Amino acid sequence: MQELNPNIEEITLEARKAYRFLFQYQQCILNLMGFICGSLGLKYAGGYSKFSNTTPRSGRGNLDNWAWDWLNMYFYEFHFEKEDGVKFSVFIINDTGYYDSACAPFPEKRVNIEEFEIVEKSDTKLIFVAAKNLWDSTQWGEWQSHDFLTKDLKIEQEDKIMISKVYSLNEFATEDNAIKSLKEFEKYCHQYHIPIQYQKKL
Repeated sequence: MQELNPNIEEITLEARKAYRFLFQYQQCILNLMGFICGSLGLKYAGGYSKFSNTTPRSGRGNLDNWAWDWLNMYFYEFHFEKEDGVKFSVFIINDTGYYDSACAPFPEKRVNIEEFEIVEKSDTKLIFVAAKNLWDSTQWGEWQSHDFLTKDLKIEQEDKIMISKVYSLNEFATEDNAIKSLKEFEKYCHQYHIPIQYQKKL
């Protein structure tokens, strides 16, 4: 058993602050996803935890589940679709610390947070993925690969195309900056004939 701490009052105080901060932060992220969804004329089609299992619920799970399973927005995919069959996802990785460290090749080390890169040298990223007639990450080494997290990528197969573009969350800190980045992504998509279009709000 890992003991909480003899100074339990201070620990629980900081935990309450952290939970309330995370609520506000994650609400901002959800608002941003709604803004991106509306600005690109998309329909939300579900989300997927990428770092751990989904939060145990409805009587499922056990006490051996990772604590990460209750914090699954650490690395998360928001998936969207268009009526014309175009697929689009925004992956948010709130802390690249695991992937920036020597832990990264070893999934079991995701619980060794003391071995992660320090927070000051880690980053928070959004990764946009758009595709037409294709949705397959295997050629990129899956969504967990170093290339996917750090590089703009593409897969072309005859009439099939899938592209990705990496942003820092800082580039979406204000509405003006978010619009600028979305218009940039629109141009990137059009290079590959993927009909993602920024829609100016009235």
